[in-house]
Amino acid sequence: MADSVVEICNLALAKVASPQRISDLSENTLEAKMCNLLYPQVRDWTLRDYPWRCALKRDSLAELDITNNTQYTYVYQLPTDPKCLRVLGLIDNDTREFNPYLEFMVEGEALYCNYNPCVILYIQQLTDPKKYDPGLVEAISLRLAVELAVPIAQSVQLKQALMNEYEMFKMRAVDQDGQERSQRPVGDVWWSSLG
Repeated sequence: MADSVVEICNLALAKVASPQRISDLSENTLEAKMCNLLYPQVRDWTLRDYPWRCALKRDSLAELDITNNTQYTYVYQLPTDPKCLRVLGLIDNDTREFNPYLEFMVEGEALYCNYNPCVILYIQQLTDPKKYDPGLVEAISLRLAVELAVPIAQSVQLKQALMNEYEMFKMRAVDQDGQERSQRPVGDVWWSSLG
């Protein structure tokens, strides 16, 4: 776990072999300026890229009273607090379990489906690093290092190597996630459908 955004940024700077560390994102250094610029986007992209358990949330959606010209019966407002970064799927109203086979469509801030009520499983915009598990801290710092490789280390080769390391790390995270839940029958695709 990380105590702060600055700590995650310093992990990323270490990965690009920068001798400079920061103590605040508002410092007048290239490292602080780049971290301040890139961190929010990298954080959200990394959260959206993989269903990190610490960022998963279920929520009942409010139905919107708008004209719906699609094949779906209902239109719902996506969560805004915390912001929904990616809808993973719907919770079955009968079983109250995640069901990757229930159809839906997202357009902008609205979700279209044929289910009422509508409960979704989604990745929330988790901004407090104290709530991140160690895997997410490592993933964000790796992904930030990818973006810092050229402006800080001036190395396209390092950027590619770090991106490869990030992709390999995600694959290890899938294995770890599989060990942190009850075993399901072989035919069940619950978790594989989230990755």
